[in-house]
Amino acid sequence: LVLGSRYNNGTKLILNISNFTNNQTEQGNTELNSASITGGYPLFIFTYKTNLFGTLSYLSATGLSEFSNYGISLGSTLKISKEFRLNLAVSTKARSTPPLKTKMSNLSVKLSTNYIF
Repeated sequence: LVLGSRYNNGTKLILNISNFTNNQTEQGNTELNSASITGGYPLFIFTYKTNLFGTLSYLSATGLSEFSNYGISLGSTLKISKEFRLNLAVSTKARSTPPLKTKMSNLSVKLSTNYIF
């Protein structure tokens, strides 16, 4: 199930909820449940058009493998000119496994540029 909305000022919001069940006689049942919410907001910083965005996510698995993943990502795109953009994104995830062991599983920082020829 995906629900999304975009408003006149450029703000957008997306909610994603999903469920997947795999039933195999050899391996047993595996069920995955996930949810995420993503938002974006346009700004003008120093006369540059900037888009800020973020996502909160959750994934739970039961059956053959039992764990939960939690994630957050934040980012921005700075439009310097019609052809040139600067992108920055930060993402982190944590993994929880029984019996109550939670630890960071991922941390990333990405700086990139786009140029349209």
